[in-house]
Amino acid sequence: MIYIGNILLDVYGNFDLKCSTYVNSLSMEICAQAEEKERNQEQHTLAIPQS
Repeated sequence: MIYIGNILLDVYGNFDLKCSTYVNSLSMEICAQAEEKERNQEQHTLAIPQS
């Protein structure tokens, strides 16, 4: 688990709903950056067995 302020990101990238609950512009910006990073690394994540 990765904590950024009040935003919780897990290794599976399930943070869309959590992020949408925050209206703070900075939180949303951090969230958007995390989402972009996750998409960019998605192919690498899928290559790693998740157990």
